[in-house]
Amino acid sequence: MERSIQMIRNAAKAFLGICLLCAALCGCAGRDSETFLRDPVENRIDLFDGSYETILYRLSSGAKDLCLVLDSSQYNPDLVEAPAAGRFPVGESEAVYAKNVYEPLPMASLTKLMTALLALKYGNMDDLVIVGEEVVITYYDAWLAGLVPGDMLTMDDLMYITLIYSGNDAAAAVAAHIGGTVEHFVEMMNEEAAALGATSTHFQNPHGLDEEGHYTTVYDLYLIFNECLKYETFLTYIGTLTREIHYTDVNGNKKEMTVGNTNHYMNGTALIPSGITVYGGKTGFTFNAHRCLAIYTKDREGEYSISIILGAADQESLYEQMSRLIVEDSPFLISDLSEVG
Repeated sequence: MERSIQMIRNAAKAFLGICLLCAALCGCAGRDSETFLRDPVENRIDLFDGSYETILYRLSSGAKDLCLVLDSSQYNPDLVEAPAAGRFPVGESEAVYAKNVYEPLPMASLTKLMTALLALKYGNMDDLVIVGEEVVITYYDAWLAGLVPGDMLTMDDLMYITLIYSGNDAAAAVAAHIGGTVEHFVEMMNEEAAALGATSTHFQNPHGLDEEGHYTTVYDLYLIFNECLKYETFLTYIGTLTREIHYTDVNGNKKEMTVGNTNHYMNGTALIPSGITVYGGKTGFTFNAHRCLAIYTKDREGEYSISIILGAADQESLYEQMSRLIVEDSPFLISDLSEVG
């Protein structure tokens, strides 16, 4: 009986959402869809626990292969202890799991997913880049690859350092090369986020170091990661365990470094659940964002998913929670738990 009532409730909410959607798209509400998508989240009417904007985005842009979260209350919030998490099957219409996926939170180096997306979209990986003062980052305890102004290396190498090693200096170099300046690149990041429908995201930098006004949501990160997957080289980057980088300094002297993948599933530090394939992802950590992780996997049934956790307390618990999230037979739904008893 309770399930039937919930189905009726969801159907009623969906019908109301479609009515409001039609009004928005037809201009009856006095706002076109582009304006709606670019509005800050607090200025929008949120239905379906915040997913009204994702329905609008899907129907108005033709992106019908995106997951929706129609009712967050159906998922077991205790499955993941972190503040926000989600698992989104690629090409499917509904999330497998969602917890606070529309809550704006700091995301640390998961920021670099957008940096990589813009580089793949607008850049040439064969470009030789002479890095400038942007690589001089004095933020306390910032994770750096050790690049200095005048170093010359390819965009391809910068992408490996950015994505698998998470070098903040490399991300800044990518930003300066693609955008002309880091500041202009950040403007590009925010424009791209709006175009993707990631309307609860705002970037202040290309690397993810803590800064006022720098935030995103689990759902917006899903949209960004999903867009990255359209570029085959993205999977090559995130799936690489180690990379030898050969480059030169300002005087032409040869330099080299070897960077390793910070993803514990990839480097063998964390055990991958049986039957699951992890293709790679992006790690993140700052004192404000805590431990963050976004990964791309295939489960035992051959289903591909993007899974994201923001704000885990520590490294060990992050991977424990992610392992629960990525197995396909976990009791994600509260209704499933009640039926099992």
